[in-house]
Formats: sequence, C-alpha cells, structure tokens
Amino acid sequence: DRSVAETLGDYLPSDLARVLWALGRIASLGREGLPVDQIASRLLQRSEEICDDLGPKEVSDILKGLSMMDIDVSEDLLSTFERIATATEPGNKAQNMQAVMFRFVQLSVTPGKTFMEAMENFLDSDKLSPRQIADILWTFAKLPQSAIPSP
Repeated sequence: DRSVAETLGDYLPSDLARVLWALGRIASLGREGLPVDQIASRLLQRSEEICDDLGPKEVSDILKGLSMMDIDVSEDLLSTFERIATATEPGNKAQNMQAVMFRFVQLSVTPGKTFMEAMENFLDSDKLSPRQIADILWTFAKLPQSAIPSP
C-alpha cells in the first residue's frame, strides 16, 4: 500500500487499469495478506483525478477488476466511466462499449439511456467476435427490460 501511495501520481491510465484488474484477480483468488481494498481505494481516487485521460479500454479493465472485488464504487465515478465509454460516432470506441456494458452488469449497475442508445446506434455487430456476441446476449439477459431500447 505504501509503494502505491508513493508512486500514485505517476500512474498513467493504462497503469491504473492494469493494477486494478490485477487486484481484482488477486481478490478473486482469495489471496490473504494484501490490503486489496486500501490499494483499490487509492487507485480509484487517482482514476477520478485522471478520468478525462481514460479511454473505454481502461474503463473496461478497471470495471473488470472492480467486479472481482467487494468494493463500493461511487455513483459519480460510475457515471464518469459511463460517459467516457459512451460512443458519439461509429468506430472502435463503440466496440469497446460492449465490454463496458458487460462489466457494468457484473457490478449490478444498469447503464443509462444515453449509453444504451449509443450502443444501439454505433455498435457494428459485424465486427464483434463470437465471444463478444455471447457477452452481449448474456448482458441483455441480465438487464432490466426498461433499460433495453425498443426496436
């Protein structure tokens, strides 16, 4: 924890995402003796500071790590992550939304209307892998009906 605290200002978005993902993995394996919650809390504070530099891929990795830990995440930070991951035009960013939506559902968070509309408007299903398609289907099955855009 001390090492993280001393170097926290040096963490780039990709560093932050990788470390939070790794902490989630450590937590999911039941490793004892590591202050996972304290380290994750410090890293989440850093993510709030550099959130404008985070991309959808980093957001997805952070959410994946958090989904493997039993840690509370503020609604404001989750809203920020959702805003960052919401596509505003066609392209690769829209493909990353699939992973972010999957992670939100793992955290029992329902994405907002803007996110879901962007997902519907910009996701190119022809570019999804079979795994991504399966993840989307699982995600939609877990979402409340009110969150799914009407055809």
